Amino acid sequence: MPSTSKLLCTCTSQGCSKHRYFDEGVIKHGQYVNATTRRSHRLLDERDRCFVQQALESARLANALPLLADYNPLPVAGEGLPEAFGAPGIQPSQQPSGIQSNSVLCPPDVQVIEEQHEEGPPKFDCAPLYLNTINKTPAMFIVNLKTVLFYVTQKISLAASSYLLKLDRQLIETVASQGLDPSIPPRLLSYPERIAINSFPNSTQTVIDHLGIDPDLSYLICCPKCFAMYPEASAPECCVHSTFPSTKKADETDDKPPDQEPLDTTPGEAERSLCGADLFCHRRSRRYPIRRFAFQKLQNWLARLFSRPAIEDALATAAARARSPYDATMQMSDIQDSRVWKEFRGPDGRQFTAEASNITFGMFMDGINPYGNRQAGKHASVTFIILVCLSLPVSLRYRPENIYIAGIAPGPKEPSLEEVNWIIRPVIEQLKSLWESGLYLSRTYQHLTGRLIHAALLPFFADLPALRRSLGFASTSAKRLCSYCLIQNTEINNIESESWPTRTLDDHRHWAKKSSEALNRKAQMKILDDHGVRYSALLELPYWNILEFHVVDSMHNLLLGLLKWHCIRFWLMSNVDDEQEPEKVSSRELHEILADALSNLPERPASLNLTTRSGRLLIFCLGPSPTQVTQTSCQKTKHGMVLGASFLW
Repeated sequence: MPSTSKLLCTCTSQGCSKHRYFDEGVIKHGQYVNATTRRSHRLLDERDRCFVQQALESARLANALPLLADYNPLPVAGEGLPEAFGAPGIQPSQQPSGIQSNSVLCPPDVQVIEEQHEEGPPKFDCAPLYLNTINKTPAMFIVNLKTVLFYVTQKISLAASSYLLKLDRQLIETVASQGLDPSIPPRLLSYPERIAINSFPNSTQTVIDHLGIDPDLSYLICCPKCFAMYPEASAPECCVHSTFPSTKKADETDDKPPDQEPLDTTPGEAERSLCGADLFCHRRSRRYPIRRFAFQKLQNWLARLFSRPAIEDALATAAARARSPYDATMQMSDIQDSRVWKEFRGPDGRQFTAEASNITFGMFMDGINPYGNRQAGKHASVTFIILVCLSLPVSLRYRPENIYIAGIAPGPKEPSLEEVNWIIRPVIEQLKSLWESGLYLSRTYQHLTGRLIHAALLPFFADLPALRRSLGFASTSAKRLCSYCLIQNTEINNIESESWPTRTLDDHRHWAKKSSEALNRKAQMKILDDHGVRYSALLELPYWNILEFHVVDSMHNLLLGLLKWHCIRFWLMSNVDDEQEPEKVSSRELHEILADALSNLPERPASLNLTTRSGRLLIFCLGPSPTQVTQTSCQKTKHGMVLGASFLW
């Protein structure tokens, strides 16, 4: 019989359910382990369930991935855990080998049931973007539009803008019944007029919903400690994310005798690295998430973009420009003139940027202090992810309506190292779907019957710390400090570029995968020290060249970097007014100062003290160049010239 201090574990993640033991002559499944190990195994079991449920949710959203059957693991003795957990299907620090872009990480007991889909990409219904649900009376439409403009552009509150909306409604009713001529008696409103007045919205939120100007946001529960993400409907009470993969596999115990207990039941590093942070707080018997991550769906944003006039014409112009061959002698004024832009190939092998229906993005990431960058103010960081549509011309590219805000990571601290993968994973998953199968829009501004679009990501630009952190490169103070070559920090003075060992994409992907599969922090740091590589979720994009597609943005590199250093640190320029310059000294005052200095000279030149004011002044006014004052004697000449000094200035 097992020790009374041990508890029965029937987990599937660590293979305990495949063990067998005798209980009063009956063979049962499971094994006895200590309480700490059983709790770790239960958390790992629930983490596997997270993977399955998130895969199911992703399949339903994308309408292109296989569906999963309901997963009911073997019961676990003791206290029950939440029934439904959810987490992204792949950990940010782990990229399982053999997993394709649309594959799902499942426990061995789960059967995958593939649903028969119709051939073709997922379709997006754009009809709501073209329906006018506001009252068709011009006066009412103008009032509704004015209310929304005040709320959005002038940042007045919903209550204040709703109050203005009601006043405008009363004004329209008064004008319709009383008129503008005071001599005309008031009249009763007709039945259609009364119906129109009664159908007037009562709140600004109703007008906003009718116009459809609110972005379609999706929310995930975000761990306040490690930034792990969980769906709202199936999030656990505490975070079950593990930094490192488990070292103990289920199939390792298949050949063991039924009645043999494992020799080592102490938790490994994977079990010790479970986060365990609380995800919810409770107030007034209700559960509230401590922190949430909101992101905008890229499919909805693209449907809005193609519903606006002049956009498709601008995309067609840029595509025609991209068809011209690359000329190295031509002056480049934009990324659309570059070699990478003109040689970028799509999944079909043809030039991706030559088609107006193919959208190419650039990703920007940075963190800001929402309280301002005052020296004595609050210090917090909120990280945002922005995608810029590089397929548009420069005149339209950076307008606010053409900028896609993918998500804003909650503060007060910024994600560090591998934690960045959690906040960029939602947009990466959407980009993978848009690259492989595309998206069919049911209607665009110029194509009433719809069109198929694809999207891809080319450059990633940020300041240097954010770039190294997001892409998994080592910092500038590390041994492998460069993101383009493998030169060491001890060779930083080597300016012969031919001797620099260059990085290769295959080698980078290999060591990034090894880093994600590392079993402990020591192994990860060894790879980082030797190769300057950590795992990045952007490597899951099959076409993305991490070595060629990352850029330090010009604002941080030039304006806030080199130019700021030269102006403030080197030239000591500042926004503080200098002291008032003293008045210029006249020639008469100079003669008086000189006469006073000569009158105080000693009779014996050797006794002249060059550290006194008169001695220094005499050398400055009458002596030779300071670099030529090298003699050890000093004497007064006919012209009052000092010929020597005992030191060199």
